[in-house]
Amino acid sequence: MSRNPGCTVFIGNLDEKVGRVVDLHIPRDKETSRSKGYAFAEYETEEIAQYAVKLFSGLVRLHNRTLRFAISGQDKQSSNGNNPVTPKLNPIPPPKPAQPMRSSDTPMSPHTVVNGRIAGISPNHSYNHSEASSGISSRGLSNGTYEYSRRVFGSVLNDVGNFDVEDSVCAFELRKTKALTERQPQSEKKAARARPMSAKAVVVLCATSFFVGLLLSGRMPLLMPPSSGSSDGAGSSGHGSRLSLFSDDCDHRRKLDEGNNPNDIMNEVSRTHQAIQSLDKSVSSLEMELAVERAKQNGGLGASVPSKGGRRPPKAFVVIGINTAFSSKRRRDSLRDTWVPRGERLRRLEEEKGVVVRFVIGHSATPGGALDRAIDVEDAETRDFMRLDHVEGYHELSSKTRTYFAAAVATWDADFYVKVDDDVHVNLGMLTSRLARYRTRPRVYVGCMKSGPVLSQKGVKYHEPEYWKFGDEGNRYFRHATGQIYAISKDLASYISINQPILHRYANEDVSLGAWLIGLEVEHVDDRSLCCATPPDCEWKKQAGNVCAASFDWSCSGICKSVDRMRAIHSACGEGDGAVWNSLAAAAA
Repeated sequence: MSRNPGCTVFIGNLDEKVGRVVDLHIPRDKETSRSKGYAFAEYETEEIAQYAVKLFSGLVRLHNRTLRFAISGQDKQSSNGNNPVTPKLNPIPPPKPAQPMRSSDTPMSPHTVVNGRIAGISPNHSYNHSEASSGISSRGLSNGTYEYSRRVFGSVLNDVGNFDVEDSVCAFELRKTKALTERQPQSEKKAARARPMSAKAVVVLCATSFFVGLLLSGRMPLLMPPSSGSSDGAGSSGHGSRLSLFSDDCDHRRKLDEGNNPNDIMNEVSRTHQAIQSLDKSVSSLEMELAVERAKQNGGLGASVPSKGGRRPPKAFVVIGINTAFSSKRRRDSLRDTWVPRGERLRRLEEEKGVVVRFVIGHSATPGGALDRAIDVEDAETRDFMRLDHVEGYHELSSKTRTYFAAAVATWDADFYVKVDDDVHVNLGMLTSRLARYRTRPRVYVGCMKSGPVLSQKGVKYHEPEYWKFGDEGNRYFRHATGQIYAISKDLASYISINQPILHRYANEDVSLGAWLIGLEVEHVDDRSLCCATPPDCEWKKQAGNVCAASFDWSCSGICKSVDRMRAIHSACGEGDGAVWNSLAAAAA
């Protein structure tokens, strides 16, 4: 059979027991060629057909109509052939002789059972005669009260896996109201029936059943009390005073459905989703803060952290650590002349906008030597260094990275922690604006995601000695952010600081970071504005209104001849001196 791919719907995840639809017939009017409003679907077996009727009945809506399903032959065709079929899914058998209902635990009931239902009770509240004859009747409860409580409890348990909790709340209220209304004509027979439960006991039983259903579903909505100004006839009774907890929500949902305004519904869903994300991030942050404090007390951070006299670290929005080396003073000066503020501007940026920028460096193999003294002199002049308890070395970058995050978490309480190389041009305003988008999300890992090859050949650049851990020869790394620049949220940095003694280090520090996070519930954000090329690429994007957050040359893993070219790149691709102060207004709020 020829198929049009654009008109064909793919359905996956089917169980092997799913049968084949043998035929599908949609009758149409001979004159108008319009559908008659019904169809016939033939399945392979009667068992599959019966299952389809049970599965779809009352649940499938198409163009604001609830579709009806029944076995062909059990439905009843209307006299007008153009009208849709109106099947009766549960045909009532011929009447049986009336018989009394007995129970071993309750006295004789004046009600009689006809066709499996208690005489005088609505068919919607059917009573199972087999359960009554086997002694499944409530002790000390009237038949009507037991019937109601059994149906409410059973419906909550049965529906909890298939329907939304709010739907169950509305169904609960409607069932109770209908049951109370239908039992009013039986008031004159109460003297002959068993002693009924009090209104308070009924409410307690029903509320207990409802909350058991909520617990089984794993969800608990917030129940808001009714307004004090609302009063009606039912409100004076024990039933109405408690059911009013749910009536407002049910009426609100009904009005939303009748109003047919999807924007209101989507706005509520969006606000709820944002609130859940914010709560999740708050809980995660509190847990991480507690773990960090414990690690500090146990001496597990492994970093040189200045003493704060027991005070909490100062709050910041982002901490930007610029990875540098002893021999890179000219690179550092080129950054200070372009995008890294100096002196008073650096202090104002930190205090007013919450943006901390530091050059990150450890100590030499001979602490206190000439290299360390040179850094001490430079730091005394610029006050823009972050010293680590780490021995500098090219093959120790993975160790330096985890030590940096541990020291940064202990020194500043920030939303994000960024690592960037000292040969990369960064627009601080654009960088912080991009990070502000993910401020309310927990466990965020932002960067230019890549998956490069695992190099097993010795002697080549970026050789991976543990290549065999990544599978067969020629395999690629898992997805991770390129090492020139990346950012992680506070909870991930805290995780690294707590667990750094057991975090494995690979040859490449960006691979190491990706490995530390790959097994966690982390949101990987591939932000290509963090890896723009140098002019003319970043210049063209700036002219188009898409200012890059970071620029570098892929061939050099940074800016080629960065000392000589940094000023020209800053002039061509920079965002302007005032951009960082304006763009950070929302982030610092």
